[in-house]
Amino acid sequence: MVKKKKNILPKVVFAVVILFLGITIAILNSQIKELEKARDELYSSVKEYSDRVDELKYEGELSEREYIEKYAREVLGFHKTGEIVFKNSNGN
Repeated sequence: MVKKKKNILPKVVFAVVILFLGITIAILNSQIKELEKARDELYSSVKEYSDRVDELKYEGELSEREYIEKYAREVLGFHKTGEIVFKNSNGN
């Protein structure tokens, strides 16, 4: 009987270690997925900011008159006399 108990103890310890490792792997996989989602959101934000920086650089290179004309066209919807204006079908 004593030999049987000695054989069971290593099996129980092994099972507990395997269970612990399985739970740990599941938790880490969950954390990896959350971090990947956060990374993707940050990449998206970086792209948006990069585009905005490029736009501001372009606007910074415009003369005052060119900037006023650009603003009047894009924000106020003005156009020059005789100019043909194209609009997107979605209303923009």
